[in-house]
Amino acid sequence: MKRRGLKALIRLHRFEMDEKRRLIAAVETERASVLKRQEELEVELVEEKKFAGDLGNMQGFFGPYAQNLVRRREVIGEELKKAQDNLDQVREEAQEVFQEAKKYELTDEYLQRLEQSELNRREQIEADELGINIHRRNQLDDK
Repeated sequence: MKRRGLKALIRLHRFEMDEKRRLIAAVETERASVLKRQEELEVELVEEKKFAGDLGNMQGFFGPYAQNLVRRREVIGEELKKAQDNLDQVREEAQEVFQEAKKYELTDEYLQRLEQSELNRREQIEADELGINIHRRNQLDDK
């Protein structure tokens, strides 16, 4: 009965671990998306600088564009920090769930060894009784 309850807890925690793994994957994908946007922004900046440098009369428009770019960079930086914080939190939660599951698994293994030990002890008692009875019969037969 005790082990059945532990088995249910182990299954529950394994399910929770799977959920956390899926969540980690989703957050890592989100983080990768933000990093890609950051890289694209840097590529765009290089291209626009080159374009503005090639066309001297366009340099007057580059200032407002650069200000907008700085704001976009800040927003992406904040999103990246938020995604990293979220990833760290989910990983920590996954570690906690794993540790809980491990406790239950170790307890289940201990109870299983205990049950096997008790079974072995009972079998040995039965074998000893059988041996004693055979020995008594042999002694009675010898008399």
